[in-house]
Amino acid sequence: MVLLLSVSGGLAWQALETKKLGYKLLFLFLFQFALIALRPTFLIAFGKAFPALLCTVLAIAIAIYCIYSFFRISKWAAIVLIPYLVYISYLAVLNFLFLFGPPGVLPNPQDDLPLESATEPTVEVLDSVLIKGQTYPVISINGVVWMAANLNYDPGTGGGLCYENDTLNCQTYGRLYTWDDAQKACAELGWRLPTKPEWDDLRSSYDNDNFAYDGLIQGGKTGFNAVLGGSFNAQTGTFEELGQLGNYWSATEYKQGDGYIWKYAFRSNRGFVSRDLYPKEGGCSCRCVK
Repeated sequence: MVLLLSVSGGLAWQALETKKLGYKLLFLFLFQFALIALRPTFLIAFGKAFPALLCTVLAIAIAIYCIYSFFRISKWAAIVLIPYLVYISYLAVLNFLFLFGPPGVLPNPQDDLPLESATEPTVEVLDSVLIKGQTYPVISINGVVWMAANLNYDPGTGGGLCYENDTLNCQTYGRLYTWDDAQKACAELGWRLPTKPEWDDLRSSYDNDNFAYDGLIQGGKTGFNAVLGGSFNAQTGTFEELGQLGNYWSATEYKQGDGYIWKYAFRSNRGFVSRDLYPKEGGCSCRCVK
């Protein structure tokens, strides 16, 4: 209520003093009202991180405008915006705590949202296959046949690495391959790397990337069983983020010959699946398809 009165008073004052500034304040007020009213829709459509990022960007923009107003336009305009800035910053901090804070510290803002995605992929469990002495479960998702375990096959090129060179990690998480070795390994076994459209179809089978993570991670309903096998940073020569991140190659280059490949990341700290680029010399997990 204090915020509403403060902003409303400021709007009236500034509309009289200068129409242009009054319109800007009115826009900010209406934007915040829309943000609050549509928050559940944003969460469902864009996932957990969206409100936190949006509030952070908005807080930074208002802070910059406050400083500009104080020195160049009207000190009163800057003062009026301070409660608004504090409120937006408070929302940003809350949303980041919901994302990254210890469990149970704050109530879950998504308790009133659906617990499951309204849409899910079509899954069929197929017979497992025995490849080079190792058994791989196989599933069909939206008509594409996937290995339901990370590949653990040495193509004989030295590119298939066990995390921290520990063979027990290979048994649990599969090997980390360069992009070329991942393609070669799948091809030698009569399979291939999934393309970017095939990965995108997998993600878009769900309402958002948070639901995709829940459905595709180990123990999820699909039986896809993605695991967080980390990655190998070829630039630093280090293994990174075991148990926190699962990186998976696609077969699709960003631009032919530029050395960057589309890969898909399962991130436990954010609970979603993302798509980004990775140098082909790095080490990522591999799923093969037919």
